[in-house]
Amino acid sequence: MTIKVTPTNTYYGAYVRGVDFSSELSDHVITEIKNLWAKYQVLVFPDQTLTCNDLERIILYFGTYCQDPFIQPIDGYQYVAEVRREKDEVTEIFAEGWHSDWFHMQIPPKGTALYAVEIPPTGGDTLFSDQYTAYADLPTDLKCIVDNRVGINSARRGYAPDGRYGVRDIGRSMKLIYSEEAYAIQKHPLYNIHPDTGRKVINCNRGYTMGIEGMGPEESMPILLKIFQHQGNEKYVYRHRWNINDLVLWDNRCTLHKATGNYEGHRRIMHRVTIG
Repeated sequence: MTIKVTPTNTYYGAYVRGVDFSSELSDHVITEIKNLWAKYQVLVFPDQTLTCNDLERIILYFGTYCQDPFIQPIDGYQYVAEVRREKDEVTEIFAEGWHSDWFHMQIPPKGTALYAVEIPPTGGDTLFSDQYTAYADLPTDLKCIVDNRVGINSARRGYAPDGRYGVRDIGRSMKLIYSEEAYAIQKHPLYNIHPDTGRKVINCNRGYTMGIEGMGPEESMPILLKIFQHQGNEKYVYRHRWNINDLVLWDNRCTLHKATGNYEGHRRIMHRVTIG
């Protein structure tokens, strides 16, 4: 098996060819992919033909099983979720804001893999934002806060009963589960050191970070909004235009991501697994 790597048109992210995830991978190949993942943060594996069993096996190549807390898995599988939107659906686009998956957890997942089952002819891109460079570029005043403060995080904005995907979210084909558990608070430092690369990253996001420890909302929210705006600056963003059978693997510890819409009248189906 010869692996060919083609960097994207941005300074991070890469297309990786010569890997077939429908077959068992050798330890040597897994190590090579892990090294590429550390280097590029977002890896695109085109032309994969994968079952849900294959996707669950992929989890253990890169980490441990992690069950999505607010998404019902596909029937018969414990760790594969379906990201679905029907052609006539009018609900809010799922995950349309910048976030890192399940950041409300005590130990957030290290990565996510998303597989394109059915894609629209246009729209539905996924955006990724590099939080290594975003940290390095922080203005001095914000970097001082990030280096010395702790963020307060919760899943309430999305998954609480009164959240975005709560009781008022009617007509969604994707099987989301709202819960009182989404109100729980988890604290994380506003910066993190990536365990594999040793590089610093901004460690908060608009989807889950609600405040800053030791500050009231009137003081913390203007600061957080400045950080959030900085995180989403276009110069840090790679836009992935999906092709059918793409598998995209990204590192939640050093990237943010968000979904986009603009595919009204078309169905979009993706299968995803979360890597602990």
